[in-house]
Amino acid sequence: MLVHDSLDSLSDDDLVDVLREWESTRRRMASFEHKLIREVENRGLPEKVGVKRTSKYLEQTLRIGHAEACARVRAAELLGLRQEAGRVVEPWLAWTAAFQEMGLVSADSARVIAKIVNRIPGKVDADTRDRAEFQLAHFAATSTPDDLPKVGDRLLGYLDPDGRLTDDTDRQRRRGITLSKQGVDGMSTMTAELTPAARALFDPIFASLAQPGMCNPDDAESPWTTDGLDDEALAGLERAARRDTRTAAQRNHDAMVAFLRPEMGPTHVGQHRGLPVSTIITMSLAEVEAAAGVATTASGGTVPLEQALQLAQKSKPFLAIFDHAGRPLHLGRTKRLANSAQRLALIATERGCTRPGCSAPPL
Repeated sequence: MLVHDSLDSLSDDDLVDVLREWESTRRRMASFEHKLIREVENRGLPEKVGVKRTSKYLEQTLRIGHAEACARVRAAELLGLRQEAGRVVEPWLAWTAAFQEMGLVSADSARVIAKIVNRIPGKVDADTRDRAEFQLAHFAATSTPDDLPKVGDRLLGYLDPDGRLTDDTDRQRRRGITLSKQGVDGMSTMTAELTPAARALFDPIFASLAQPGMCNPDDAESPWTTDGLDDEALAGLERAARRDTRTAAQRNHDAMVAFLRPEMGPTHVGQHRGLPVSTIITMSLAEVEAAAGVATTASGGTVPLEQALQLAQKSKPFLAIFDHAGRPLHLGRTKRLANSAQRLALIATERGCTRPGCSAPPL
């Protein structure tokens, strides 16, 4: 690469050539950095100085930030050579690593490719996955990281057009909630990949506590629960809704604050549209017997049947029977005890036990 004492002497074309060559050099340097980090791990240098994580070792040795150190270690894990059973094997993203070593793929593009490849279902065979990564790396060599997600969506649509290859193993692998470090203003950024079961549990909370007028910290008359609201309180909620100028995202945030308050929790969320706030999941008898398929939530989402059955283990399920046209024929519940109003009515009419020969009083 040519080094100039003064950039003033360069023509516009020469300046662009130097800029491109510098970018290519930076990419090749990043590729070499992966090898350095992997060698640091292979030699156990962090352990030798009493540090548990490689990222912490980089922070102390290179005097870089925590986020930057973690990003470099993660990149080395994906794009650096690995050791398995005492032998050196190719990187997880072999094509991306090769293109980066040639100076063709940037670190940003490599991160986007990693996210896309992570979304490829585990049932896709290794050769197809390898060709998919090659296509992404080849495209990244002539485009920007911002264009890669569109190509990734098309590629994933081709690999799994109806979504049947994606299974619970893939969803569990991608699940997670990440909170960023607090900024100087005290704010934090949260990103999440929710499993269908987690989404099904979130939906009723937002439907109740994130509706307009609810849990508004800027409105002293805004209710923070729908539990036990009478007609007057409901009218107050309607007035609070008309005053509510928050965005949907802000209402969701305030709903989570309300739900996580010590005095709240699932038993105090209240009612939504006249029914107790709860996760409603339906599944057919055939799906239960076959232990396959998906269950449907009241908000229109889906949950893999295995996860739906796990949620049902600690719930109070209702049995609903429908005819072939989808009309309800029967609705039963696991709780068989009479409610307080029914018990009062029975006491008034029967005045005690109705079994022949029994004189036990009602109370």
